[in-house]
Amino acid sequence: MIAFNSAMDVDTTRQTPADTHLQVGDLVKIAPGTLAWSAETLLRRQIGRVISTLDDEQGRQRVNVEFPRGKFLPRRQASVFQLVERPLDMRAVSAAGSPAAA
Repeated sequence: MIAFNSAMDVDTTRQTPADTHLQVGDLVKIAPGTLAWSAETLLRRQIGRVISTLDDEQGRQRVNVEFPRGKFLPRRQASVFQLVERPLDMRAVSAAGSPAAA
């Protein structure tokens, strides 16, 4: 089950599905017009959290996304999702290439 921290600092820049390279911790929603949008009607307005990522044999990014109330979408192509928010601490990690040394 996910708990969303409403006080968390976030980057609210919205991206199109083609521009999105998702990271663990990103908040996403299903992109309109995709097959997932048609199939997952109850999740259309829901925001989920990326819990893991991997690249398949064709080099496409796949993600596991958990939504509120325990709904889980495993191994979906990242292009199915729109980035809604990226926690600022995750943005700093991606810009630096690795977590900052403490």
